[in-house]
Amino acid sequence: MGNSSGKKKKNRILEEWEKDTPKRIEIGDEILSTEKTYVESLALILEQFHDPMKNQKILKSSTIKTIFCNISTILDVHTNFLGQLEKACEVESRELGLVLMKQAPHLKHYTTYINNYNDAITALINSQNKKSSFNEFLAEKMNSEECNHLPLNAYLIMPVQRIPRYVLLFQDLLKHTDERHPDYNNCLTALDDIKEIADFVNEEKRLAEAMQDIYELQCSLSNLNTNLVERGRLYNSEGDLNVLGKKKAMKEIHYILFNDYIIFCVAAGSSSISLFNSNKKWKVIYHCYLLDLECNDLKDRHDRTNAIELEGKKKSYTVIFDSEEEKTSWLDEYFQIRARAPSKKKKKGLVGSIL
Repeated sequence: MGNSSGKKKKNRILEEWEKDTPKRIEIGDEILSTEKTYVESLALILEQFHDPMKNQKILKSSTIKTIFCNISTILDVHTNFLGQLEKACEVESRELGLVLMKQAPHLKHYTTYINNYNDAITALINSQNKKSSFNEFLAEKMNSEECNHLPLNAYLIMPVQRIPRYVLLFQDLLKHTDERHPDYNNCLTALDDIKEIADFVNEEKRLAEAMQDIYELQCSLSNLNTNLVERGRLYNSEGDLNVLGKKKAMKEIHYILFNDYIIFCVAAGSSSISLFNSNKKWKVIYHCYLLDLECNDLKDRHDRTNAIELEGKKKSYTVIFDSEEEKTSWLDEYFQIRARAPSKKKKKGLVGSIL
């Protein structure tokens, strides 16, 4: 009688587990497939970029080390992790939480990579500015099927984005794991461990993605004699301004506003397209820190209304707005951002007039 009761209880528990099994298998498959893709991408970085650059001596070895940091170590960690995940998926209970729990201590290698990310992107930009052969190499790789037509910077940011992804995947796995499943407590422990790393990574991820956006923006600019990518710099907005040119003729210029910096540029065409949605090249005509740009309201005159003067150390613009409302709106945004602008960093050649 006791054995029969125990058997019934065991069968009932298994039935409850089975309700979650299809979804848990689906999530496990997603964890495994995304890990395979990630490992392939890490291997690609070494095979298609790092190794050829080193073997062909395209850049100095110290520069290559700065750009790629400890990517080979991270690849080794995840190659082992992938193998353990594949083995776990062959067993009915699929204890993926246990695999992650054992893996978590090795994820400390990400701290080194993420702390170096700013230096990596800076080294990448400086190398592109100085060596045409490096640009040719990158262009050839981006146009190749082997690199999936993606630029190097798109691969370099992948490790920064990976850790937060684990948190989401394993939270979903835990949600669909019965509390009596042998992997339930493993998932809880693994999540606690990885969340500690993710708390650090998430803020760095936000900064890294902002740097990535600015890097891509800088690639669309010509005639720029400085590196825009700086830790903590954030893109804010962009738009067109009507300014008085020579002989009082009106002309249109484009501005790009950051949390601490502003760029003025012109385009060959007349259409105004967002820099983040276009490969169009813009020519920079002036750039400076917000704290070096004075903004003065101008009284209406018979020959101009709704005007302000933007005065930098080396150049100034008289801007004409279509209405008082448009002028007020632009000034409100500008002054709010300028009021929060961090103190400028003293860097040689950072502020400059191109014309």
